[in-house]
Amino acid sequence: MTMGLLGAGSIATATAKLAKAFGMRTVALRRNARKPDDTGAYDLIVGPYDGPILPAHKKALLEESDVVVCTLPGTPDTKHFMGAPEVDTRPISGPRHIPFGLLFSCASPERCFLLRAPLSVVSSSQR
Repeated sequence: MTMGLLGAGSIATATAKLAKAFGMRTVALRRNARKPDDTGAYDLIVGPYDGPILPAHKKALLEESDVVVCTLPGTPDTKHFMGAPEVDTRPISGPRHIPFGLLFSCASPERCFLLRAPLSVVSSSQR
């Protein structure tokens, strides 16, 4: 099982270390993939060496990941950073995207739900 992380800051690093404690492989997407990982929290870092994060970088993270955790701060730069167009390209099997407080659970293409913590359930047609 591989956990993908959007971001590689302190929250992502702590989350990755927890995932590794459960035997998960960890992959991070960050703005500067050239920067070395001195924490040992990540098995792979994807992203640009120079320039902006491109759709290909997001696709690489999603292709490597069984689950994706968003640890990006809520800023104008990160608003709509990743959404249905990117997530919907993944093969459907198990959880798809886990920002803090949200879980997309897709047991099959016909039964994809957005679970809003803690109780309400919204179908994919209501996203």
